[in-house]
Amino acid sequence: MQETTYTIRLLQDGEEPELLALMRATFEPSMEKIFYIHPASTLVAEYDGQLVAGINLDIYPVNKNTKMGYIGWLYTASSHRGNGLAGKLIEQALPFLKEQGCTDVCACVEGDNPSSFKQLVRQGFSILSLKEQVQLFRFGILKVYRHASRFFDMGYFLYHYCLADPSETLSEQTPAKAFALTLLGNTVLWVVCLKGWNLLHLVGMFTGNPQWASGLTEGFNGPLVGGLPVVLLLVPPLFLIIRTLAMELSAKIQKIDLVYKGWDTAWITAFLSSFLIGFPFPVPGNLYIEGNDWDTKTMQPKLTMLARTSQLAIGIGCLFFADSFALRYPLTLLALDTLFFFYPFCGFNARRLHFGGPATKTSSLALLLAVSLFVLL
Repeated sequence: MQETTYTIRLLQDGEEPELLALMRATFEPSMEKIFYIHPASTLVAEYDGQLVAGINLDIYPVNKNTKMGYIGWLYTASSHRGNGLAGKLIEQALPFLKEQGCTDVCACVEGDNPSSFKQLVRQGFSILSLKEQVQLFRFGILKVYRHASRFFDMGYFLYHYCLADPSETLSEQTPAKAFALTLLGNTVLWVVCLKGWNLLHLVGMFTGNPQWASGLTEGFNGPLVGGLPVVLLLVPPLFLIIRTLAMELSAKIQKIDLVYKGWDTAWITAFLSSFLIGFPFPVPGNLYIEGNDWDTKTMQPKLTMLARTSQLAIGIGCLFFADSFALRYPLTLLALDTLFFFYPFCGFNARRLHFGGPATKTSSLALLLAVSLFVLL
């Protein structure tokens, strides 16, 4: 198939149904609720009279200094993949957005989706940490999240390119710093849950001592901090380290290189869960295959093995906290890493297990059930 047979152009009147059908054929059904097509800023690739690829752009002002060109959807028909259409669409989109007065371009991509983010990296995009997002967008960050439907997504990363100055690059957060911040954030919100600092307690649904959960300190001896056993405070970092080391060991055996990346918008859910109902929502971040030159199909079995190893390690760890309030954190983490494979929870290891096939899913569910019965009954 010759490269010159493709024509990249703006979407024309009457072509929206055809393009929507292509999007439905490309993405999972759960994603359809956040589809959008803005004809005036949607570029398509045409081949032999048919639309075979597209890039849906969203243009809007973020603040007085920033006008965003957001890459919402980038997709190619399965029969035309491998012909470089994604890269060509991005190449055409950048000058188009600059002509529209955009200063910045962003795209949100799941961490296990190299088919999308490697195209962005080749064009000079880099991941923005949460701190960098706040610095760049300021109060406009809420508008960015609303347009990108990312108030609650987990495991998606915001890639950024500066049109105003293409040479400008923002340094990505180091894995060590990202992991340290993840440990700290999970621990702080865990303390909120332990102390009963939540709306349910405030309105009187839970009365008496804020430490309303039975058995909160039972079985935990040693020094106290703020009335709480130190060993109890260490539960989140302990299990996040166990989870990470298990995957690192699996990666070493499989001879693959990993890099840790913390999550950003998942903290919204964790914050609300802790302060509204007093229940922990773990935000573990995850280990991702290092680099951009790899494909999901080849690496999927290895990713599944990482997830299985992690699940086993967390499950064993849960056994040491049976009948304890501390169990809330690791058992919730185990459930998220086993069951929550769908959008917007795609960053959890459950997604890697889901693509491992029926046998993997069955054994993973069996492990979760066995651990739950042992520690709860």
